[in-house]
Amino acid sequence: MTFFSLRRALVVAACASAALLTACGSGTTESALSPSRFVAFGDAFSDVGQSGTKYTVNDGSVNNWLQQLATRFGKTITPSASGGLGYSRVNARVLAKPDAAGNASTLTIKEQIDTFLASNTIGGSDVLVVSAGAADVVAEMNAVTAGTQTEAQMLANLQQAGKDLGAQVRRLSNAGGKQVVVVGPYNLGHCSG
Repeated sequence: MTFFSLRRALVVAACASAALLTACGSGTTESALSPSRFVAFGDAFSDVGQSGTKYTVNDGSVNNWLQQLATRFGKTITPSASGGLGYSRVNARVLAKPDAAGNASTLTIKEQIDTFLASNTIGGSDVLVVSAGAADVVAEMNAVTAGTQTEAQMLANLQQAGKDLGAQVRRLSNAGGKQVVVVGPYNLGHCSG
């Protein structure tokens, strides 16, 4: 087979593959997401200013990922300390106390959800965002560095924190949450200090 014949055969195969892939999926939307509100639980990654400042550049612009997401749907999210639905707090852990900075008064993710569910119901078009895990990783690694636990204990504790986070997500789902976005810890190995 000559080079041009082989090339022509490959082009025909590529076009046939593209046609098959196009035929496989349709362009219709089952149900468009149209959230009525955004509710957030978590740590610093989704803290929209619980203590007066956001865990980002505080220049007055919408530069927190969660606020940007809400804005794309024409919604806003403000901290619960200001009457909003952003319950996330810097250094919050899933269940364990104290938080990653040693503060025992920071609400855990479970306590944030408890607070919300005590006075709110979840609507069918609410988007619930749960971002957690980074504070647990930091706290557990601090304990290893301090020599108060082994790496094996750290891994066991982090596995349990993951299971506990899953239980909190199930709780939200069982309470009526249809759109629950779960954001785990970002890769802390790429952080520079």
